[in-house]
Amino acid sequence: MDYNILYLEKNECYSSQVGSVNVTPVGIVVHSTGANNPNLKRYVGPDDGRIGVNRYGNHWNRAGLEKCVHAIIGRDKDGVVCTYQLLPLNICAWGVGRGSKGSYNYDPVYLQFEICEDALDDEVYYSQVMSEAKELCARWCREFNIPIENVVSHREAHARGYASNHGDIDHWLGRFGDNMDGFRADVSALISANGGEEPDGGEEGARNEEISSLLDGIESAANKTLDSVKRLRELI
Repeated sequence: MDYNILYLEKNECYSSQVGSVNVTPVGIVVHSTGANNPNLKRYVGPDDGRIGVNRYGNHWNRAGLEKCVHAIIGRDKDGVVCTYQLLPLNICAWGVGRGSKGSYNYDPVYLQFEICEDALDDEVYYSQVMSEAKELCARWCREFNIPIENVVSHREAHARGYASNHGDIDHWLGRFGDNMDGFRADVSALISANGGEEPDGGEEGARNEEISSLLDGIESAANKTLDSVKRLRELI
């Protein structure tokens, strides 16, 4: 898979949790955006040189925006399908809403990602993003020891009582004769093919993993330092 990291640090989901929240996810919710726009720049910004410029500035990296997921899959500015991680994986996403029993945002915590929809009639694009989505689920299942039955769509999360009433991604799968049972079977096969071990992703994957780890450490240290400075000022 093509895995990249660009944290949405201005988003309220990120800024209100980093340094104060540390959770372990137990499942995965798969979303799709519900809008005919397969371009990552609609949701991810600023441009890192690959995703392209959102000339309207309505991406999700904005203060006051109270929605975000851990990752998103779509096209870069050259039309290449790839994945961008948007949040550290040890904080909660704000993406699934609430159902009759609670929310997979918080308790229990599920990792969540979006797939950028197109007009839902392009089989090539559909195959590309679903392949990337299955790779992402397999990666996270291995990393966090998530059981395959805890990989669900937003629609299934609602049926379980832990999400708002949406139909994604089942409405898209159904257009091409697929369903979530088949999706999970493919994810399970990917996990088995890798012997249950986390793939290294090659040099680029290792680089991104190291960047993610370093960023998490820097953020944690910065918050601790800020707390110490505040306490010192109180004492002085």
